[in-house]
This record gives sequence, C-alpha cells and structure tokens, in this order.
Amino acid sequence: MLYYGVALILIGDIGMIFTVQALGIHLHNPLPLVPFVLLMGVGQGFIGTPLINVVVTNIAPHHAGAASGTITTANQVSQALGVASIGVVFFSVLGVPGKSIAQLSMHYNQAFVISLIALMGMSMLTLVCLVLLARAPEKPQEVFVVIGDEIVEEISLPPAGMH
Repeated sequence: MLYYGVALILIGDIGMIFTVQALGIHLHNPLPLVPFVLLMGVGQGFIGTPLINVVVTNIAPHHAGAASGTITTANQVSQALGVASIGVVFFSVLGVPGKSIAQLSMHYNQAFVISLIALMGMSMLTLVCLVLLARAPEKPQEVFVVIGDEIVEEISLPPAGMH
C-alpha cells in the first residue's frame, strides 16, 4: 500500500504539471486539476496510517505508546516543514511584486510547476526511505501471557512487514 501511495502522488503531480503547462494562463477554473488532487489525496491516505502501523509494529509492546506518540509528532512536524519548504520554493520562483497581470500569471504557473517538481522530489525521497525501511531487519515479536507474577505462555508472532 505504501508504494502505491507514493506512485499515486507522483502520477497526480505529473498530471498537474502537464495540465498547468498545457492550459497556461488560460487555467481559470480548478476543475481540470481535481482528478490529480484526488489521486494525490488517495496516495497520501495510502501512506499516512499504514506508515505509522509499519513503524510501530516492530516496536516492543511496552514502548508502543511512546513510539506512536513520537512517530505522530514527527509526522506532523514533517508536514509543517514540507508546507513551509514548498512555500519558500513557490515564492522564490514567483519573485517580487510589481509585474503586469500577464507576467504575474505566467510566474504563478511557473512557481506552481516548480513547486510540484519539488513535491515530486520529496515523494521520491519518501520512496527511498520506504525501501530502506522495508530492508530493515525485522525481529519476531514475543507475546507473553502473564498471570500474577509468572509467565504462563510465550508466543512468537511473525514479523509484520510492509504490504
């Protein structure tokens, strides 16, 4: 699912780039971009929760709460940094005010396309990290059934990987 999520995001980015390039300054209606935004949203949905599950699955049960909080915090911080980074890219390409409406329209298109290319780079980085995560050695989890002070049963569960 995780790899499919990255693929859908990349397809959405590429589709938006081609659409913005094809329509240029005549893109006054967001409807041509809706299918690509939908693809990107579905792709993000394929990555969000499953990624947290994959990371927390290989954590010892008594550390799962702390790991879940840490990964959720890291996720939110990375999203905020991603938005800020793309904003910097967009406004760097857009340039300074004082341009005519035609120039501004073209610069908005260019800034949008360059921002999408930066997003594609971030998606590719995510893909590389997912591949590295998939290669990480997985250890089987051990589940203990405890009654009072003694362990009654010890069960080894197979490692849960990325699907």
